[in-house]
Amino acid sequence: MMKQGLSPSSFRISDRFCRVFASLLVLTALTSYAWAMAGTTVERGRAQKVIAPGKEREIADSLLSRIFDSYRGYTRGSFADIVDDDFPSGGQSFVSGVENSFYSARPLDIEYFINTVIPKGDKLAVSFSWNKKDVPFDTGSQRKSRGQCLFVFKKSGEEWKLYDVKGNSPF
Repeated sequence: MMKQGLSPSSFRISDRFCRVFASLLVLTALTSYAWAMAGTTVERGRAQKVIAPGKEREIADSLLSRIFDSYRGYTRGSFADIVDDDFPSGGQSFVSGVENSFYSARPLDIEYFINTVIPKGDKLAVSFSWNKKDVPFDTGSQRKSRGQCLFVFKKSGEEWKLYDVKGNSPF
């Protein structure tokens, strides 16, 4: 008599399930980070509305568009102007990484899909997914990449600047 039970092959999880689960896990982590980052520098008594209610997504779309347009026509000075001086890991270091990316491959297309926008005080956290097509100069073959990222913007005077980047940077 053969014993019936579960074989190891019945525990296999599909690749698609793993990818979906990993994506949801990353998105949850980025959203949690967005909530934390958006609230860390709001001082007591200073909680002011910087963004009109309902305008968050419109502003986020405009900011992402500005960043990606600046990347497509990259110059160090113009890109550095949109990065905040208080960038936690060093703004110049981030700009140098973007510059290396730009000069290693010709960007063909970058598209983004906003997932979550969280305003808090003088910060705006934007979680988004992105797809990118580029051609590395060393191979000449088109490649595609994608990821999920969180940009935190900070209002500096009348201008929004990129304050922090977490997750899979599109650059």
